[in-house]
Amino acid sequence: MIKVIISGGFAAVYREVLPEFERSSGIKVETGSGASEGTGPKTIRHQLAHGA
Repeated sequence: MIKVIISGGFAAVYREVLPEFERSSGIKVETGSGASEGTGPKTIRHQLAHGA
């Protein structure tokens, strides 16, 4: 399994390619989301710093 945290700017393209990636690779992807900028607890930086 791969865990991915993605910001909104890439979400549309990501959702398009994800099913084919999972199907062709056999790898399940767990997807989370967060803001790419800022300092709040929902930012990607904060989530990664706290174990996500």
